[in-house]
Amino acid sequence: MNRHTARIVTLLVLAGGLAGQAQDFVTFKDQASQDLFVASRAALARGEGSVKNLQSLILKGRARIAQDDGSQAESAVVIKVLLPDSYLRVDTYPNTIQTTGFQGNRLLTAITEAGQTSTPPPALTGALLKSERARVTRLLLGSATALMPALRLIGRTAPGIGSMERPSETSTGATTYASAGELRLIEFSGPDGFYTRFVVDSGRIPQRLEFQAAKDEIWTTTFSDRRAVGGLLLPYHIVTTGRGGVREDLKLEEILVNPELSKGDFAGVGR
Repeated sequence: MNRHTARIVTLLVLAGGLAGQAQDFVTFKDQASQDLFVASRAALARGEGSVKNLQSLILKGRARIAQDDGSQAESAVVIKVLLPDSYLRVDTYPNTIQTTGFQGNRLLTAITEAGQTSTPPPALTGALLKSERARVTRLLLGSATALMPALRLIGRTAPGIGSMERPSETSTGATTYASAGELRLIEFSGPDGFYTRFVVDSGRIPQRLEFQAAKDEIWTTTFSDRRAVGGLLLPYHIVTTGRGGVREDLKLEEILVNPELSKGDFAGVGR
C-alpha cells in the first residue's frame, strides 16, 4: 500500500467508514426526539442568532491526528462549508497539503507533495463521497444542530438502529435519560449506513456524538469550549476518540458564521 492509498484509508476511518421538521432534512419518528432536538437548537441560539439562518461556515485551527504507526501528525486546518452541498477541509502539514470534501457529486480529495498533486483512484470516489458526507454531517450536527441535504436523516428515541448496542445506564457514557422523563439522546440514521447517537448535556447543548466507524468500531466525537459567535454557541474544541485513544484533537482558533463563500471557493480542487 503506497502512502497516498494509506492516507485515503485513514480518511475513510476518520469519516466513519463506508457506512415540524428541522431544516426539512430530518424526519422524527416520535415527538420526544423532535422536542429534544428543537430544545437543543434553541439552546445554541444567542441574541438574534438562529441555526435556520446558517448558510456557510469557515473554521480555522490546528489538529493533531493519530497515524497508523502510533505517531501524531500536526496540521493547520481550514474547513469551509457552503450549504446546501459544498464542504472542503484543507490540512497543511510541513511537507504536504491534504484536501478532502465534495461539491455536489464532485470529490475534492487530493494530496499535494513536492509540488505534485495526486487524487484517489476513480474506484474509490463513491466510497469517499459517502464518507465525507457522513463526516460533515456529524460536524454540523454536533457543532450547531445544523444539517445538510446530502444526508437526509431519521431521528428517534427508540433503540435498535444499526448494529450498535444502546449504552447501559451504568456505562461511562451519558445515559439516555438523566432522570425520569429527561431525555438526553437521539439516534439518527440515514442513507449509506449512516448512524450516530446525538447526546446533549443538562442544558440541552450537544455534548458528543457516538458513531460506528470501520470494522464496527464505536468512536466518539466530543464538542466543548463553546463560545458565542455569529449568534450561535459553537465549539472551539472537537475531539474524536476510538481504538482506545484520541484519533483527532482539533482546536479551533477562529470561526466565521455566514462568511461570503461561493462555489468558486471550492473550484480547482479534486476532480
